[in-house]
Amino acid sequence: MSTALNLLRLVGLTAAALLYLVGLGWLIAGPLLHGNFLRRKMDSLLIEEFPLILLGGFILNFGILLIFQKLKLSLIIGGVLALIGLFLFILYLVRNHIQKLRNPDSLNKWVGVAFFVLLLAGPILSNALYDWDARSIWFFHAKMIYFAGSIGLEAGWQDPTVVFSQLDYPKMIPSLASQIMYIMGFWNEYLPKLSLFLVFIPPTVWLVTFARKTFSYAFLVFLLPFSLFPWLWNGYMDGLLAFYFCIALLLFDRYMQKGRKIDLVSSIACTLFLLYIKNEGNLALLVLFFAFAVYAIISKWPIRLKTRPTLAINWRYVIIGVVVLIPFVIWSFYEKQWGLSNDLGLGTQASFQRLALRLSDGSLELITEKLFKYINASLMLLVLLLVSNLLFKRPFVRESLPAIIATSLYVLGMGLVYLITPHDLVWHLNTSTVRVMELANGGFMIACYLILRTLEEDPVVNEPKPIGRF
Repeated sequence: MSTALNLLRLVGLTAAALLYLVGLGWLIAGPLLHGNFLRRKMDSLLIEEFPLILLGGFILNFGILLIFQKLKLSLIIGGVLALIGLFLFILYLVRNHIQKLRNPDSLNKWVGVAFFVLLLAGPILSNALYDWDARSIWFFHAKMIYFAGSIGLEAGWQDPTVVFSQLDYPKMIPSLASQIMYIMGFWNEYLPKLSLFLVFIPPTVWLVTFARKTFSYAFLVFLLPFSLFPWLWNGYMDGLLAFYFCIALLLFDRYMQKGRKIDLVSSIACTLFLLYIKNEGNLALLVLFFAFAVYAIISKWPIRLKTRPTLAINWRYVIIGVVVLIPFVIWSFYEKQWGLSNDLGLGTQASFQRLALRLSDGSLELITEKLFKYINASLMLLVLLLVSNLLFKRPFVRESLPAIIATSLYVLGMGLVYLITPHDLVWHLNTSTVRVMELANGGFMIACYLILRTLEEDPVVNEPKPIGRF
């Protein structure tokens, strides 16, 4: 009986958290997508809007906590705003989407979302916080916020006994975990991971929107989220970072193929959200935007747009983009004010000295060997598909370029980080490369998917050939 009751409480808490996030998120997503809260202007489906709404909810909730600092006060203010946003969203839903939800194709996709979300809910919520980074960094920060009832200095960020805990790391997910436990009124080593589960939902919904009855989509589904185990559920942030990175690439590709504004907005939102997951998100954001810009230029992007060429700026997008970045700026300000510096010492004179030393002492070879050890499978598969494309005498699949460029630059960037690390190089490589290269594996897998999809759709490749001919 107690197990059933606890399960009902968990379902109720999850539903309440989703409603809270949707309410907050609509206050950002409504103006972003449609310029208002009630009328639908952008050509988009609810299943495409829903993950964007959740991202807005995560960011606005984090921003409210950073501004007011106290858990209780932030939840009260957030709750009031969420009720307003939820009321407006329900009106919007009834007016614009309620009939379309009965469409069999739409229902099938929502069933697919439920299947994937429930499939991964088990390992996320049934395993306690055990591994070092999960227990002593990410959710230790959540515990500090929870017991202090605040994300301010009362949480103990300047306490010398906790300097081991990488206190400069992003606090969005730890903050969400602390809020969940504050509502429950106790702390344990299981329920804080509900925050991971909630943040896992948006990329899962986006992944389902790419559903097709093809081998390439089956390849994408089984190799993208499931290859990220156990990093999606063990309390580390590397799996989530890789998942969002991959979805940003997929959404950008769909925008370049179909020119739908919802895909571009979602891709940029995914990319910006990387900043709130972990510090490597800064590098991931830079390489993604660089890859997008390069591909847009070489594919003559402005010519392909179905809009008149203009230099006019839509200030609505600019203003909302600035609002979305405000929590990141606030936390960066707090870091400097409170002296929470990064342990890598990036940009210091000592870092350049270590770079020069390691370039000359053979460390580069060790770093290269370690990095390729964890990406060789995805890289070899990519090379195999590129060679297959040549054997079929087909043109290079340009759609794979953003994924290849962004992922390659990420690997180079991480290699540079290892070259300047102040820690023992062997220790640093052994304790981190296996997880930070998950993003690279995901990126190369996206490139493989895009090549495979193109080969599937190519009439020359699929043309039946007589026996004895290749």
